[in-house]
Amino acid sequence: SNVETAQHVQDIYLDDSLISELQVASGMQVQLKESLVEVEMIEVAAAVDEPAAELAAELNLNEAAETPPNSEMLEEQLPTSVSFEQPEQSQTDEQQKTALKKFINIDSNADDNAKAQEKHEVVRVPADVLDMLVNDAGEVNIQHSRLEQVFNSFSASSSELDQTIGRLREQLRKLEMETEAQILFKHADDQEKLPDFDPLELDRYSDIQQLSRSLAESVDDLSNIKEMFMNHMQDGEDVLIGQKVVTTNLQDNLLHTRMIGFDTVEQRLQRIVRQTSNELNKQVDLLIQGGDIEVDRRVLNGVIASIEHILRNSVGHGIEAPGVRKNIHKPARGQIRIDIVREGSEITITIKDDGAGIDPEKVKAKAIDNGLIAADSKLTKDEVLQLIFKPGLSTANTVSKIAGRGVGMDIVDKEVRRLGGNIETRSELTKGAKFILRLPFTLAISHALLIQAGKEVYALTLSGVEGVIQLPVSELKNIFNGQDPRYTYAGHDYSFHHLASLLQGGALYFEDENASCPVILVRMGEQRLALLVEATYGNKEIVVKPLASRFSQSQGISGATVLGDGSVALILDIPWVARLIQTRNSADVVVVTEAPENDVDEEVTVMVVDDSITIRKVTTRFLERNNYKVVTAKDGVDALQKLQKIMPNVLLLDIEMPRMDGYELAAQMRKEERLANIPIIMITSRTGDKHRNRAIELGVNCYLGKPYNEAQLLERIERF
Repeated sequence: SNVETAQHVQDIYLDDSLISELQVASGMQVQLKESLVEVEMIEVAAAVDEPAAELAAELNLNEAAETPPNSEMLEEQLPTSVSFEQPEQSQTDEQQKTALKKFINIDSNADDNAKAQEKHEVVRVPADVLDMLVNDAGEVNIQHSRLEQVFNSFSASSSELDQTIGRLREQLRKLEMETEAQILFKHADDQEKLPDFDPLELDRYSDIQQLSRSLAESVDDLSNIKEMFMNHMQDGEDVLIGQKVVTTNLQDNLLHTRMIGFDTVEQRLQRIVRQTSNELNKQVDLLIQGGDIEVDRRVLNGVIASIEHILRNSVGHGIEAPGVRKNIHKPARGQIRIDIVREGSEITITIKDDGAGIDPEKVKAKAIDNGLIAADSKLTKDEVLQLIFKPGLSTANTVSKIAGRGVGMDIVDKEVRRLGGNIETRSELTKGAKFILRLPFTLAISHALLIQAGKEVYALTLSGVEGVIQLPVSELKNIFNGQDPRYTYAGHDYSFHHLASLLQGGALYFEDENASCPVILVRMGEQRLALLVEATYGNKEIVVKPLASRFSQSQGISGATVLGDGSVALILDIPWVARLIQTRNSADVVVVTEAPENDVDEEVTVMVVDDSITIRKVTTRFLERNNYKVVTAKDGVDALQKLQKIMPNVLLLDIEMPRMDGYELAAQMRKEERLANIPIIMITSRTGDKHRNRAIELGVNCYLGKPYNEAQLLERIERF
């Protein structure tokens, strides 16, 4: 009650009952001190008295029966009336036990309090040191992803090794059968000469049999080595999984050190609203919901000025005077509400007032007067509201220090976009306006979508990405053939664009009429874009790296990241792409139906299909030295799967392969219209006329024997 009285700036009078309670409490403390002195006396007596020491041993309290302190020190600490005499014999053993237990409990409570103080110790660390630690944790995650790719390569190699062992075992089985047939055939001639001897009892036959058996043992040893290799790799994968858990916890804990609650700035925002409303003679309340949600310190420091400006505008432009609000049947006190919600890797801050709202007609008239738009422009309500973020546009009738200076909202938009977020506006006349700020949860680690535009791989931060869809080529052609390419999805219209054409120029060509292409749906404020890309590679957690000084001014690029395979992907600035689209006409994208002629320097793709790892590697290195792009497949089934996504210029094919041999693959390709025109060069050790004629009947364009002549193979590839 006295606190409430002081808050109302009134006099405070002492309460006699409280004073008496304090005196009683102080008396209890004096009694407690006296009891502690008695306990210390008992401890000293227990240390010097042998029966008391035995009693302490029975209670397992030998730690308490240590050497007593110096008597001179005790005399200084204790009152002068206390004497060090032995306890009276009338004191029972039970009383001594109780006193000792009481003393030990007091000592243990002091230790617990000391430990609690240690747990609550605070260490001050500079912010840049934390940023460096978070960056290092991100580097650890990058190295971890690279290790995962290495283990994936190990798994692929072990699969190849397993297939090779199986192929070797099959070949050895055939060798044993042929060897046994040869032995029996040759022994038929010797049977008349040596009727009493078994074929294996002769040296010329036993050596062959022993060699065959030793080869079988070598295959078994190779299989055992493979099993050992697989076990070691499994152990490594288990360690890698454990390391992933530890590094993820480390990164999360370091990120948590950068987090501060939004309620830490609540008093600051309350003061802004209170001062602004007092200056304008308005009554405004500020309510904050979700203030306990934590935000990255850098994000909060970067956006707090923008939030303050929006609050000033809400009080100055939006909330009406008390008299006006009463006339339109509104409460005299206006209300501004801030809602903070975390949605995955984003923080959404919604600022809403119950004022007059934003008048679209007034905004449009101001934009026309300032020359921002043409007088005959046909804009939707949402597009008009986005004009308030244009530089120099203000709807204030008079210029004041609160609002109407012609600057502000454009700076808010720029700061929010600099943080990797976006802002959108919604308004309804007489009911209020709403500003929705979507910001990344942290600036150190981002979740991005890896996409391919043309021949380049980019990263798109998930802020603003609404989804990814697959559209067939036939529908894409119909969209681009229109004057204003647009696509409707979930009741919203998206402006359709080919990302590679925007960034790199050139024509849009669809190779396969039956294929489908990924489309990225992006929303920037009220602007919705549908971006056609060549491929998507999934959602990845990336560490944002700043660009070097010579590239820092590059438009459209907000940073870079290192991928798991060590390559660098640029982070595309979607707001810049949105501004670029506004300056270009979507209908200018040229869609060609025929494949463009290959340039002299264009890379030609060759697919090598062979079950031998050695042949694949040797052929790949040979073709890459001659500037060919090489794709490999280990058998016919693997080749068909890759042909669904890749259209090679030439295909090099072996005959004898597991699952699907070369003849079956060639026959399947010639049956499909999409693959029928791919030239096939068959390279095999089967050089007989029977095999050659069979290949020509299936439509093979060229037939070469192993080992092939490199110059001859190059000449055939260049011809096709």
